Amino acid sequence: MQLLADTPLYQAILFKDDFYFFLATEIDFTPLEEKIAKSFSQEMGRLGTSVELISRIFIIKHNEDIADRDLIKKCTTDMQMKFFLGLKPEDTGFITHSTLTKLRKNHFISFLDVNACIKFTLDIAKSKGIAFSGNHLIDSTHTNSKFNFKNPWEYIASFIKKINDFLNDFSKETLSNLPNIPVQHNNKIWFDYAKKLVEIIKKDAKLNELMQAKKEYNRLVEILEDGLDALTIEIQNINDAKVGYKNSIAPFYGFKTHIGVDPENLLITGAIATLGNESDYKNAIVLINQIRENGCAINAIVGDKAYWGVDLIEKANNENWLLVSDPEKRYQEHKEHPYFTYNKDSKTYICLAGNSSSSVWQSKTKAGAKLDVYSFKASVCRTCPHKEKCGYVEHHGRPRVYSRFVEANSLYLEHIKKNATKEYKELKALRFLIEQKNADLKSNYGYRISTYQKEIGMNMQAAFSIMTCNLKREFTILSKSNRQKTT
Repeated sequence: MQLLADTPLYQAILFKDDFYFFLATEIDFTPLEEKIAKSFSQEMGRLGTSVELISRIFIIKHNEDIADRDLIKKCTTDMQMKFFLGLKPEDTGFITHSTLTKLRKNHFISFLDVNACIKFTLDIAKSKGIAFSGNHLIDSTHTNSKFNFKNPWEYIASFIKKINDFLNDFSKETLSNLPNIPVQHNNKIWFDYAKKLVEIIKKDAKLNELMQAKKEYNRLVEILEDGLDALTIEIQNINDAKVGYKNSIAPFYGFKTHIGVDPENLLITGAIATLGNESDYKNAIVLINQIRENGCAINAIVGDKAYWGVDLIEKANNENWLLVSDPEKRYQEHKEHPYFTYNKDSKTYICLAGNSSSSVWQSKTKAGAKLDVYSFKASVCRTCPHKEKCGYVEHHGRPRVYSRFVEANSLYLEHIKKNATKEYKELKALRFLIEQKNADLKSNYGYRISTYQKEIGMNMQAAFSIMTCNLKREFTILSKSNRQKTT
């Protein structure tokens, strides 16, 4: 993209120490723009907006964390942004907000990879001489879904409310014959109430004819014909995120992004966007491999208690790097199961439907081995579409997962000893820095709530937000270095 630095107005008003001036003059966006260009055709369709302009507008969007309409207004009046976009000071109407929405949904979302964007920023950092320590803090940051979670009973209740509002205006007599609206948050009770409502309406021929013109009524009849299990499965497909747990009493509905951060420069060195119920430990090895693929050496990995296990300890020993994490106080072997995943944050099992185990108690096998028995709520499992697979019937309406205590092996004991050394304690003391980075992403780059739907949309949001965050951090480091040189 050709810059217009010779324009007299730009020469008079531009601030040379501004972030957008830094991006325009110091950063070569060609590798990123070439990736984005693959989503467009040079031969088909009408002439569109240039790829360079599109990619830079989205960087501004995630840095400013504003809506598309406000973004276009700001880009039209802010000269620093116009210079970065390669526009003349007098240019207006260069793109519409609806075009941005279309591009986000149909083009970027399908191909943009978060780690390709991270590698792009890390290559820039290395070319600018920014130092890396080889140590990496890893953690997961939580992003709430743009849409609220709905249970089947809430879905049914939303239709019943609209039908009752119509009956209140048209036929109060029919409304008075209905049983009281349920107060319990129970799928079966609301489903039975909906059946009674439809039966009463069908008895009145005139009312039934009128109600058939209402899409809410027709949708409710369809739900009753399909059954409660079919509705449960449909809602799971509609809901684009999953319920995860920050700890045993703090659930959230949304996504997780597992990130690695270098404590030397606070640049994000790797990231994986997943659904909210994904295990931190399960994604740890993938994240570590991704950090290495992004061109970073690994001397140490520092995480919380969720990031320890025999597999991870063996990987650290084989690849000759340090694993700094707090192990559980007692060694526990968690039973592998295709439908249950152990969550070390909440210390519970998460089932295939995303529900968390509700209780745990100790037991013993016939041989005398100690067991922790995890159980789920029967009221939740009764209408679950996966109940035939997980053991609901086998255990008389309460699916159970057993976790066995075993004698601690040598790897576990060695890991405990290493965590008590001075070197490990010094690395562990750096862990607070990744919490600062999590807060930075949420406060300044729109990472508190997802902007797009589904996991693939979260991947795109992660790509632009983390890339912009890294570029801003590089600007801060280099600006500080330049000020020190001048003084």
